[in-house]
Amino acid sequence: MNDTITINGEQYDASTYHKTSRSTGTQQWVAYQWAKGAIPVNSRNGGTTLTTSTGNFVGIHYPEGHGKLKHYAHMECIRTKSGLIISDTSCYARGFAKCDTPTGEVDYRFDVTTLQANLKGESETIYEIVSVDGDVVKFQSSRKYNLDTNEWTNPADKYSSPNALGV
Repeated sequence: MNDTITINGEQYDASTYHKTSRSTGTQQWVAYQWAKGAIPVNSRNGGTTLTTSTGNFVGIHYPEGHGKLKHYAHMECIRTKSGLIISDTSCYARGFAKCDTPTGEVDYRFDVTTLQANLKGESETIYEIVSVDGDVVKFQSSRKYNLDTNEWTNPADKYSSPNALGV
């Protein structure tokens, strides 16, 4: 088992995360520190949080290894449980309101918002992505989803989730 660090009674993998005493900075600082796994010694929103002074841009970590970088209610980036950092290309902000993503730290860029909406009712979540090959996203369950067609790559996959059958 990997070494762990404990914050607010939760165990975090020390190979992914490290403690920091600072929790507030610019959007660039928050994005960079979030990507590097910095955990401030404060807790908010169910995970440990890095934030801007206005509170509208936050980086949230969870003990399971995943997290999200948010601007208001929009997810700018996610960290999957396998450690991938994926930038959401569907950000509506432009100009001065455009948010920062972790420069040089992003593994993939695609429309995470649409994928998350299309996964409603499925057993998979965006945090269970393990790889992306072109337009095909592979999940921990080995199911594959095509981002271009917005369908599972194997027709039988669309019924492999109990939720997809309404059970």
